[in-house]
Amino acid sequence: MTRNNFTHTRWRGLIRGGPGLAPLFSLGLVLVLCLMPVIGEAADWDVKSSYADDTKCKTDTDPARQCKTIGAAIGEASAGDTITISAGTYTENLTIDKDFGKLTIVGEGSVIIDGGEKNNVFTINSGTDVIIKNVTITKSAANKSGIYNNGGTLEVINSTITGNGKGINNKGTLTVKNTTITGNSGNGIHNYRKTVKLTNCTITDNKGYGIYGIGNSSNPATVTLENCTITKNTKAGIYSDLNATTTFKNTIIVENTKDCDYEEGTTNGKNTSEGYNLLLSTNATCTAITSDVAVDSFGLEDLGNNGGPTETIALESGSPAINAGEPNFTSPPDFDQRGEDFARIVGKTIDIGAYEYRPPLPLANTGLTLDEGATATISTSELEYSYPSDKANELTFKVTDAPDNGDLKNDGTKLNKNDTFTQANIDGNQLKYTHDGSETTSYSFAFTVSNSFDETITDQTFSITVTAVDDPLEIIAPENLGTGINTGLTFSSNLSIKDDDETGSITVELTATKGTLTLSGTSGLTNDTDGSDGSMNFTGTIAKINTALNGMTFTPEQDYAGTEAKIDIKVGTETKTIEITISSVTLTIFRNGTGNGTVSGSGINCGIEGTDCVKDFNNGTSITLTTIPASGSNFAGWSGGCSDTTFTINGDMNCTATFNIPAPPPPPP
Repeated sequence: MTRNNFTHTRWRGLIRGGPGLAPLFSLGLVLVLCLMPVIGEAADWDVKSSYADDTKCKTDTDPARQCKTIGAAIGEASAGDTITISAGTYTENLTIDKDFGKLTIVGEGSVIIDGGEKNNVFTINSGTDVIIKNVTITKSAANKSGIYNNGGTLEVINSTITGNGKGINNKGTLTVKNTTITGNSGNGIHNYRKTVKLTNCTITDNKGYGIYGIGNSSNPATVTLENCTITKNTKAGIYSDLNATTTFKNTIIVENTKDCDYEEGTTNGKNTSEGYNLLLSTNATCTAITSDVAVDSFGLEDLGNNGGPTETIALESGSPAINAGEPNFTSPPDFDQRGEDFARIVGKTIDIGAYEYRPPLPLANTGLTLDEGATATISTSELEYSYPSDKANELTFKVTDAPDNGDLKNDGTKLNKNDTFTQANIDGNQLKYTHDGSETTSYSFAFTVSNSFDETITDQTFSITVTAVDDPLEIIAPENLGTGINTGLTFSSNLSIKDDDETGSITVELTATKGTLTLSGTSGLTNDTDGSDGSMNFTGTIAKINTALNGMTFTPEQDYAGTEAKIDIKVGTETKTIEITISSVTLTIFRNGTGNGTVSGSGINCGIEGTDCVKDFNNGTSITLTTIPASGSNFAGWSGGCSDTTFTINGDMNCTATFNIPAPPPPPP
């Protein structure tokens, strides 16, 4: 693209051509100025791999010119222009060497610029002023760099530089913000006799030095680090050669093979702390000052996707870097390395390093109030936590102490210690608490909340307040019981009076039908009987009354069997009836044969003169009968339900005893 490049000097020379030419020239000048394009107007260039021509850009499009490659856009761009790259992978080796004003190159979406392992991916030559933003730069040649800044002014923002020889080889003025430099086979940043400033950056896992600076007496190398994380680089995190100085503030420099190193000579390299850094305390190679945090355990996660355009190294809960930065930071960045939505200061003080620890924050934790014995929903008005980049189903609550005297349920499933639910469950009204009706009015459960990056806020408590209600008196008793004839019933814990609100005395009336009652004791009671009668009336506290009822017996009337027996209980207006069935089985004895005799035993007296041939027994009674033949008769045996004189009766039985008169002896011969 050709632009007019007239200067004031050239115009003045033409004007000085003489008075005769001046009017003519003035008219010509007006015409030229009217026909000229506007000088210095910035243009936009849109790069997309789907565009047709890869050698030149289409310039008749509005609002942006269209280019298939980044190189084509750079070749036609001018001062102040912006090149916007659409998402995709672009395999190019790019050189910027025009002597013009600022050029901005910015990616939209996931933009990877791949050098194809040929030369540098970017070469920024002297006289240029370039901003590179929101891209990934990778695969330079092994002995080259992701970016070679050869004397230019370069700013790298929100980008990732990985998989190159050197990450950035700087021989100019370099500013790096919100960027991760990782996984390069050489140094992360190689600074040769120039100036580098890094803010909110992560330099990790490079096979050379994290940052290498080298200068000379006339051209010292200067590196300034602020809010950066330098860790796990194979050589030193920071190396300052002769005449090189590295200063660091609010920066993490740990877990490198050697954290800080320098060259000794005529003018030693210098690594200088400006305070509030996280450094190693044992065998330290970075010299700490008073405000630095020198420890042996750092609380760092691995490099990973923690939100934002670049991967970062998150702080673990409890990391010594949290809230340990400069407390009087004059102009801290608005955001941490991840950018918008990730505030740089969360809590009382800025954190050390490129990452600001931000656990989920409570929007509401007001507690719950419900009636005694009721069920209530815990909604977002009572419990809500948030995290900027997370959806509700990514915020996980973990129960660390379940509530007493009731059930906390998520969508109908009881939650115990270590069980989880999400903010989405709360939003969907699925979290409920059911009180068990007990008299204590204050409860709580403890929990933690974690976001999708495993940042956790601990020691959270949700309070539950129970409003007491006047509990009705309750008579606890079985509705139906059974026994056998002449067999008593003994009550234990299955008979009691309950009224959690009653602390005074109450009166109990008991009435037995077809039997009598005997209390287990009368201590502490005022009663109108001796504790054993068909009906009784007594007064006392619930505790004393329940003691008397525990062990009370019901004795049926003698030989009664049937369904009319019962116990009526009355306390105030509350009544309860226990129906009692007294059951029996019947044994019937028949006699048969040519002879005669008697059958007796177990209440049976059936014979020549006895008429008690039918008798009721409790089921399971052991029976023993005796047979006595009359004179001249013999007992021939049992038939029917009996086969012996001793047996157990299980259900109604009919038994026949056979007596025979023996045949007369044959006449004598």
